[in-house]
Amino acid sequence: MAAQLAAGKVGIIVERRAELVANLARQLRKRRRILADMRQTLPAIAVLTILGGGVAWAQTDPDKMPARDAHQNIVIAVDAYHTETRAKEKFGKKNPLEAGILAIEVVMRNDNDKAVKVDLESISLLLAVPGQSRQRLVPLTLEEVLGRVLYKGGRDSTKQRRPLPGRLPGAPKPPKDWQELEEKWRPLVFEMDILPPKSVARGVMFFDLNHHFDWLPYTRFYVPDLAFEQGGQALLFFEVDLAAIVR
Repeated sequence: MAAQLAAGKVGIIVERRAELVANLARQLRKRRRILADMRQTLPAIAVLTILGGGVAWAQTDPDKMPARDAHQNIVIAVDAYHTETRAKEKFGKKNPLEAGILAIEVVMRNDNDKAVKVDLESISLLLAVPGQSRQRLVPLTLEEVLGRVLYKGGRDSTKQRRPLPGRLPGAPKPPKDWQELEEKWRPLVFEMDILPPKSVARGVMFFDLNHHFDWLPYTRFYVPDLAFEQGGQALLFFEVDLAAIVR
């Protein structure tokens, strides 16, 4: 009798183990299918994510944009909202142009099979205006742009800095007009520092030209620091002549 009970318990244990193994196998097969689907759809997901949640962009082919630079299977193209009409169409009645700020639409396309890392902090505008000293302008943060547009204020934009976005813990809540404009413009800002394989990134960067939009023909958009994410192999710098925009 005892032998029969022992045999019965062993049979139950073996049956449960077999069921557990079968469940684990089913979960592994399901996980493999999910991973396979993700690998197939990653480029499309990456493009949708990088373009921003619900932001309506004109899907201009960067190869057809007049101001661009291309090599090593990467294209970087730019366009400028340097006229009142274009600035209002993109940003509304309150816009960066009226505060002397140039908004530049940046498009980066990675045609490689490997992800590319871009150091956003190294990006700048290089100005070589005749009769003046050469200048290097770093991008403004969205907070700086909002301060200039809404309150005609803001910190010195000539310093090479890129503070983290957002407010400090415990900081007072910004006014309603600030919140509304930030909600509208935040999705437009170029913030992607990783370009997935076969993807396109698109967004806006802001530079303080102090209303000197006539300097555009003497301005270049400079991206000096790119590298393949895997292995860290450095890529050549990109330099886009903005004079092509106003020709």
